[in-house]
Amino acid sequence: MMTLKRLIVICLICTLGACGDSPSSRWLKYCKGSQTECKCMADSLTKKIEKKDFIALLDQIEQLDKNGKNIGDAIFKEGLVNKDVSMAFLQSAKACKEMDKSESKGKVKEEAVAAPAVVSAPAPVEAPVVSPAVNAPDQELSSINGLWYSPQWKYGYELKNGVGVATSSNSPKFAPGDIILRLKPVMFGEFEGEQMYKDGKFYKVNVSLTADGRLYFEGEKNVKWHMDKVK
Repeated sequence: MMTLKRLIVICLICTLGACGDSPSSRWLKYCKGSQTECKCMADSLTKKIEKKDFIALLDQIEQLDKNGKNIGDAIFKEGLVNKDVSMAFLQSAKACKEMDKSESKGKVKEEAVAAPAVVSAPAPVEAPVVSPAVNAPDQELSSINGLWYSPQWKYGYELKNGVGVATSSNSPKFAPGDIILRLKPVMFGEFEGEQMYKDGKFYKVNVSLTADGRLYFEGEKNVKWHMDKVK
């Protein structure tokens, strides 16, 4: 007959994940990115957070997925497990995405060098005109919908599905009601697009949703700033 002490030890081991897949293995089964990106994330998170936090992170992500919710909402509203884990997740996701992009570019260059020269091409066939399909707003973009304001630069906008319409201005080049921001999702909590500067011209920007619920911008001309959510 199994003793109570032995039973407690077995239960404890199972709770820590020893009776099932390791956190890294579970992540690789769930992860929806490329193989390189997913493995990079598994390695990075294993080093940056404790095993119990990694298990809790996986449990939360899988539950969100089961309920039809997205990770962007979780980061914005309550964070993933806690702020430290949420920040580690965002940092790892960004670094691994960049590494995957670099590797992909390298493969494209190698294939281009190895490919034979094109001798001739068939005459182009005119494609029939098809009306574009209307896609539902991207969930990652909808997770950052709302009113945003910059205490540093004294301007704001309402962001809806990636389009920012000015609500206050710090320049004679744009006024409330003008579109001054366009974004598209890149990955979990990461976006890219274009932002109008004070000179009235659009410049490329990369945007990250931080663990404390703000948007961090890195734009052309080495300009960096935060936007705070007002509503």
